[in-house]
Amino acid sequence: MTSNAKAAHRSRRPARTGSVYIAVLGASMVIALIAITASSTGRLTLRSASMAEGSRRAARHAESGVDYALGWLNSHPDWRTALASGVLSAAVLPDPTGGGSFRWSVTDADGDLADDPRDHAVLRSIGYSGDSVWAVEVGIEPAGRSLTCLEATMHAATTATLANSSQVNGNGVLSAGGEVTANSASVGLDAESASTINGGTFHGASTEGLPARESPGGHVFDWYVSRGTEIELTSLPDASGVYQLHNARLGRSINDYGEANPRGIYWIDCGGADLSIARSRLLGTLVLLNAGPGTAVSNASLLQTEALNYPTLLVDGNLSVDLRNALVGQQLVENFPYNFNPFGFPYEGGEDIDSLDTYPSRIDGLIYVSGALRFTDDSVIDGVVVAGSVEVASSKIVQALYRPYASYYPPPGFSAGQGVRLLPGTWRRIGL
Repeated sequence: MTSNAKAAHRSRRPARTGSVYIAVLGASMVIALIAITASSTGRLTLRSASMAEGSRRAARHAESGVDYALGWLNSHPDWRTALASGVLSAAVLPDPTGGGSFRWSVTDADGDLADDPRDHAVLRSIGYSGDSVWAVEVGIEPAGRSLTCLEATMHAATTATLANSSQVNGNGVLSAGGEVTANSASVGLDAESASTINGGTFHGASTEGLPARESPGGHVFDWYVSRGTEIELTSLPDASGVYQLHNARLGRSINDYGEANPRGIYWIDCGGADLSIARSRLLGTLVLLNAGPGTAVSNASLLQTEALNYPTLLVDGNLSVDLRNALVGQQLVENFPYNFNPFGFPYEGGEDIDSLDTYPSRIDGLIYVSGALRFTDDSVIDGVVVAGSVEVASSKIVQALYRPYASYYPPPGFSAGQGVRLLPGTWRRIGL
């Protein structure tokens, strides 16, 4: 080997050694980085698992808080005066050995727990476990008993008036918080009044001076609106300022104006305008808010509730009822293209694609009208009627058949007493 070759050979040895060193150093750094990453991932995993367990414990404490609060409320008849609306309780330790706690509060619908025993409220429970917090809310309402108005076939908070030659037939009780007046009219029900009973022919017992029956409070509509589907007033035809819900079908499986509500609950804010309901079929609950003075159910309709402990019709305002068609009487007759029992919306088990069927024109279930309820033509009611006042027009006949189901199982908003129960479908988690 020449001297130059030897020199070149010697000069390459340090470069190879340096490359190996760099490679070993790089591999060591990669291994160290992997180890650090694995360690960090492990710590994050442990921390995540710890946080998840903390959240689970906080959730359990929040649920325990609801159970605890219900027990406390139902064992303290004076809870409406003992508690302040919306104020959290002191911390309660559900398991002193396991750590964690909960606090709870009750918020009245109008912010005042003591002003009205018929008001519903919201029960909030907050669970704590370490740094984890879990909060839930659920609606509650009085559960001691049904309102006494549900024990009557037809109840008026103020007066009940039957004009000349009119009739109210059926069974049960016609009651009023004020006078019952029948001007040359016939009453086939027992008559009760917290005031006096005047005129007419009463075929049943007549009793004056009784304690006034209870009617719902001002928040009776709230639960149904919160669970219902709105039908925009402006989506309905407008005929000279009167909005029309005509030839309509509403129920759990059908809504001619949009998405069907799984509970069959629908509400319309009339905004003081008049609404006309005619030639329609309801199998559910319809709520009318701010109804105009000319709001009416007329010209034959079949209104029923599918859930027996839900009302059929709730009206904030006045309502006129005329369930008689001038041509065919008290019948709802299909007329092409309208079909009131399409597939998925049967009537008494029958469903089809034609427009050839006939249905009775009537209202079945509980009706509540906060203002004046006027029967302007012959009508059939199968259930319970509760209103601010009741009037029957001259020479008209109302067939009122009492059904006690609502009294046995009062709908939301129609119970009273110091005990409470959960409102179905209101449980939810909230953020703080």
